[in-house]
Amino acid sequence: MRAGYFTATLVAARIVWGIVGGANARFTQFIRPPSKVAGYLSDVVKGREARYLGHNPAGAVMILILLLLLSAISVSGWLLTIDLFWGSTAMERIHGVLVDAAIICIVVHVSGVITMCIRQRENLISSMITGRKRPPGAGDVE
Repeated sequence: MRAGYFTATLVAARIVWGIVGGANARFTQFIRPPSKVAGYLSDVVKGREARYLGHNPAGAVMILILLLLLSAISVSGWLLTIDLFWGSTAMERIHGVLVDAAIICIVVHVSGVITMCIRQRENLISSMITGRKRPPGAGDVE
C-alpha cells in the first residue's frame, strides 16, 4: 500500500515539475508532434540523430508513457484494496499487465539513455540529476 502512495506522490511531483520546473523539465518544452517523434526515431535507426539540449522526442514520449503507466498502476493497486475489486482476478491481471508494461518501458528507457550516452559521448545520467549538459554545438536542438 505504501508503494502506491509513494508512486502516486512521485507522479504528482513530476507533473508539477513539468508545469513549473526549469526550462528543460517543462512539458511545453519537450512534447513534440508524432511526426517529429517518428522522424527522430528514423534518424536514430540511421545513426544520425540530432543532439537535444533538453529531452529528445523519444525520451519525451517515454516520460509521458511512464507517467501514465505509473498512474494506472497506482490506481489499479488502490482499486484492489476496496470492496468492489477485493479479490478480483480481472483487476489483478490488469494491474500485473500494467506493471509488466512499466518494467519493459523502464528497460527500453535505460537502454536508450545508455545508447545515447555512448553515441553522443555525454553523461546523460548526470544531466538528469543536475539539469546541465555540455554547451550547445552546431546542429544541436534546443
